[in-house]
Amino acid sequence: MSYTVRLELFEGPLDLLLYLIRKEEIEITDIPVARITDQYLAHLGQLEDLELDGAGEYLLMAATLLRIKSRMLLPRPTFGEEEEDPRRDLVAQLQEYRKYKELAERFGDLAEARRRLFDFVPEQPLAELRTREEVFSLDFPDLLAALRDVMGIVAEREARHRIELENITIEEKMDLIRDRLQRGGRLLFRDFFAEAPSRLHVIVTFMALLEMVKYGEAAVRQEGAFAEIWIETAAPQAGVPADGDSQALGATGA
Repeated sequence: MSYTVRLELFEGPLDLLLYLIRKEEIEITDIPVARITDQYLAHLGQLEDLELDGAGEYLLMAATLLRIKSRMLLPRPTFGEEEEDPRRDLVAQLQEYRKYKELAERFGDLAEARRRLFDFVPEQPLAELRTREEVFSLDFPDLLAALRDVMGIVAEREARHRIELENITIEEKMDLIRDRLQRGGRLLFRDFFAEAPSRLHVIVTFMALLEMVKYGEAAVRQEGAFAEIWIETAAPQAGVPADGDSQALGATGA
């Protein structure tokens, strides 16, 4: 039976993770990372109303879980070497978050407390960002659905290869997208992301793309319903009008 999880039920990725742990009736200190990671990714794929502003933190937690899962699958250290539990930092975050959540629920002001504690300050003044209409002119759920399809392709390939611990940054992936756009003009979303060696690469690259769209460096275009999705260099703010009836994320004139 299929079901949908509404985003507003959760205050953020830690809240979703805590929900999954409680559902499994397990201790925070003994998280079965592989199982919880799979469940988290499945729930992420079913979230409604996941938009650009809120996607980053959920994807970052997915990347963190995949990294921990990879570390848990690496060979154990030889006898005599002290082993650090890869889950340690996440467990500490969850324990602190649980205490905070219980306290906030007790006083009935969880939403206000989170607003004060986690207020986001953008790197650039808000006036320099593209307008909401420009950023969201392509339905974000369509883009997320395309990402889920690619994640399935990469997951199958991942299962056939040895997992290695990887250190990837959003900045590196932004440079990769810029380089590929300069060389090829535009990128087919499905093919570009399907090249990724792991789901961790897919998630970090997607976060990099969202940053580039948000700050007007890139556009994501779909020329009609169910058509292929393309990644392009964003048109200048006062520049070229969009082609025909195509829809674009981050492109002006769409």
